[in-house]
Amino acid sequence: VIFKELNLDKLLLNSKVFKKIEKMKLIPVFLPQNFIERSMDVYPLEYLRFKDKYELLYGEEIFKDLNVPLENLRVESEQKLKGVFIRLTQVILEEGKSLRKVLKICFLALDDLLLGIEGVLRIKGVSIFDDEFRCIEKLEEITGFELDSFKEVLKIRSGMRRKRELKSLIYDFYEDVEKLAEFVDRMEV
Repeated sequence: VIFKELNLDKLLLNSKVFKKIEKMKLIPVFLPQNFIERSMDVYPLEYLRFKDKYELLYGEEIFKDLNVPLENLRVESEQKLKGVFIRLTQVILEEGKSLRKVLKICFLALDDLLLGIEGVLRIKGVSIFDDEFRCIEKLEEITGFELDSFKEVLKIRSGMRRKRELKSLIYDFYEDVEKLAEFVDRMEV
């Protein structure tokens, strides 16, 4: 829902509408138009996702012709990947040998990791975002990296059994995140 202006009164007035939309299994987003225009440089990936999957319920159509600079997309992807690396580093230091806790953080980190991967794929002109495994495989083709640890952590998070020793998996996951973050840091757009 796009508003010319959005203030507290409009938000309070629309809270019932928001709840009705939620019941329709939609995730409503209420934003003022000028906010979107001024924040494309900060949230390029989110706005590209809106552009791909949104349904305008009210307001002016602005996403159809949205043009997001690829450099901003590269920076956001790098930020997501380096953020995962920083969190993993901290958790490993804090939890030491409690590898199950580290694995739980790997599960949580997957969401940001997959967003970073989506950003890289978008920069490279690839548009397969609904299948996380295919995204990782396509990224492997682009980078030349083997990213089996990402796929294995994704499988474990979705309920499949772990196939190898936990320490080895976490080691590979950590190394793969670092390697991918460095790749995106050097990526030309």
